[in-house]
Amino acid sequence: MTPWDARIARALELAPQSVAASQILTFYAALAQYQRSLFTSAIADNAPARGVPFADAFPLRLATDAAPAFLRWLAHSAPSPDVLRNAASAQKLLELDWTTRLREALECDAPGGVASLLVLDGPALFVVRSLTQPFAEAVAVARRDERCLAPQSEGAGWSRCPVCRGAPRAGVLREEGHGAKKTLQCGRCFTEWGFPRLMCPTCREARFDALPVFTADAFPHVRVEACETCHGYLKTIDLTVDGLAVPAVDDLASISLDLWASERGYGAAPTTGASV
Repeated sequence: MTPWDARIARALELAPQSVAASQILTFYAALAQYQRSLFTSAIADNAPARGVPFADAFPLRLATDAAPAFLRWLAHSAPSPDVLRNAASAQKLLELDWTTRLREALECDAPGGVASLLVLDGPALFVVRSLTQPFAEAVAVARRDERCLAPQSEGAGWSRCPVCRGAPRAGVLREEGHGAKKTLQCGRCFTEWGFPRLMCPTCREARFDALPVFTADAFPHVRVEACETCHGYLKTIDLTVDGLAVPAVDDLASISLDLWASERGYGAAPTTGASV
């Protein structure tokens, strides 16, 4: 089973079990199937350029050419009453300069995954990030063996993806030795990299008392890791509690926790200059 197959299967498994996220999970399963076809086309086209910045290796032409068909698919498939199903809105999106929008998306990135996009962001940003993601993942898969893209040591960019410099969408906990190792998962190319368990990825606060963790009975394997210093938060999927979880999908299934965090004054990390 490929990562794409696992995401689709998990979304379809969880959709009937969730009242709050059922429609979104069903839509995500269809979206992931479409994104998988874009990922496959990028892999088949040619190997991304090596030894150059990620933005230069990104198949911009393929992504730009894919935009019109993707928008038409969204206009028919997005869950009602999503604005993407409005004909006038869809036409405005079709008229955008997608080469420019996609290039800008590679130079900077907002945090969070599909959950935050569906709830907090506008349709143009949703389209940009959903279209960018499968092509970005194709580049990351092709370039993972490059020495220059190895996970970075502690430094100024430590909380950014070592492959594409994207922001994390979620944290992940996996068993290691007698404890659990934490990684962050990139919201743009899905790369994971190691990160301290006790540290805010936004402001790097490391005091225990300033980093509360919240859980809910409905999602025992999902942790809302907040920071009282910057008032940011990141959800972490604990695979030591549920080994069948798929981080990107379980993040989406627990969208009610994002709303809960927002109502209590916690927000996603700030953007850096300006995503599935």
